[in-house]
Amino acid sequence: MCERLATRIPGVQVAVAVNGKLAWSEGFGYADAERKRPVSYQQDKLDLDAPVQRYVPSFPDKGYPITTRQLAGHLAGIRHYKDREFFLNRRFARCSTG
Repeated sequence: MCERLATRIPGVQVAVAVNGKLAWSEGFGYADAERKRPVSYQQDKLDLDAPVQRYVPSFPDKGYPITTRQLAGHLAGIRHYKDREFFLNRRFARCSTG
């Protein structure tokens, strides 16, 4: 399975932080395979604290701001999809914290 996925992914960036500080970062493969431009780490093209709608305008408003940092860290409070719900084109009821 990994070998099959690897043929579809030209490159990847891996970063490890310890206590909020970058400890290690390395790029593998290409950001642009056609031009053979290697993957690099920081280009300041993504503001992690900006609302996600800056980069994905179609992302629905949830009634409170959701940042790209929260989405990347799975901290945005967005419910997990069950079974094939991901493929459905409808809204779901809010989860209660009960």
